[in-house]
Amino acid sequence: MLIGIAYRSDEFKLIPFEKEQINYEIFSPKEEDKYSKYDGFYLPGGDGWYKEDIKLIKYAKENNIPILGVCLGMQEISAFLLNEEKDITKKINNHNATEHLISIKKDSFLYNIVKREEIFVNSRHNDYIPKLSSLYVSARSLDNCIEAVEIKDNSFFLGVQWHPESLYEKDEASRRIFREFFLKCEENFSQKIHKKNR
Repeated sequence: MLIGIAYRSDEFKLIPFEKEQINYEIFSPKEEDKYSKYDGFYLPGGDGWYKEDIKLIKYAKENNIPILGVCLGMQEISAFLLNEEKDITKKINNHNATEHLISIKKDSFLYNIVKREEIFVNSRHNDYIPKLSSLYVSARSLDNCIEAVEIKDNSFFLGVQWHPESLYEKDEASRRIFREFFLKCEENFSQKIHKKNR
């Protein structure tokens, strides 16, 4: 199994990958010829907008490849869901360097993973998604900021606004998100091997 991690110019945490001894490769989504080698995609947080990530998200959706977006990655997934290829975020106050409660829809894929309607999350973002169809929104903060988006009919298509990778060592909900992601990537890998050997 190999997970492709979208390149960012700034540092991002790989704790879940290292702790679970997951094979990964950091690559540029500009390299479309590499997409098929990966069994899942991870879009970490970052400071800039990466238009080429939209192509990667589209590929994951069309081919049912597991994809997890964090912070900026979630915002890019939201842009894809709105059929946009540009930064659609707006500035928000009181969501940087803080922790707060979020409410999770009980009929959502995210709820099926964490098994809770409310969890505390860490918040490190200055921008947010101002609107999105409620069909895709699976969690919000108490001030109504969109905190998670998903597509239910894909094996794993989830974006979260917070940083579960930073909470991985102490928070069960964060571990559940990454472990479910890794499980779906492993299942995708197994399916590819099965098809190849038929």
